[in-house]
Amino acid sequence: CIENETFRHIMIGGGSANPESKEDKILPVISYIHSKCSKNIYLMSIPPDNKKKIDEYIKAGVTEFSFNIELMDRDLATEIIPGKGQIPLSQYIEMLSYAGKQLPNQSVRSMLMLGLESAQNTISGVKMLCENGIQPMLSVFRPANTCALHYMIPMLNKEIYAIYKEANAICQRHNMTLGP
Repeated sequence: CIENETFRHIMIGGGSANPESKEDKILPVISYIHSKCSKNIYLMSIPPDNKKKIDEYIKAGVTEFSFNIELMDRDLATEIIPGKGQIPLSQYIEMLSYAGKQLPNQSVRSMLMLGLESAQNTISGVKMLCENGIQPMLSVFRPANTCALHYMIPMLNKEIYAIYKEANAICQRHNMTLGP
């Protein structure tokens, strides 16, 4: 597949299965993939708790990072995504900013979720990310019938579009592109 396909990168997702575990299961996977091919490696995980891990991941072959904040309101995050919600916003920003200084422009990003908190919180998050050289991404929460938040009414398309336009304008002012 690696020899015959033209995909852009290999994405590794993980790091949030067991918050109690201090064992790094990501690094061996990065090293193995990098030993087998020269494709870019995109790591989407929780932020590590120290900059040394970022350096190790880059040395092993990571070319892009995403540590997804999802919700700016950390009380709401703790309620909806309890494990990730306990990670302080400062840790996300510190690790994202550090990674961004080690890699080319817009190789580091974070996703913000639309529809679970106020639009103003999301826009504040976009500003904060751009001010720190981190590419923001927006993802719309659309509850599935089987999820715990199935009763929530999804955002209207016109609301999504208004947030998109404002977020895009913020990105343009910072010479950034709103992420995929």
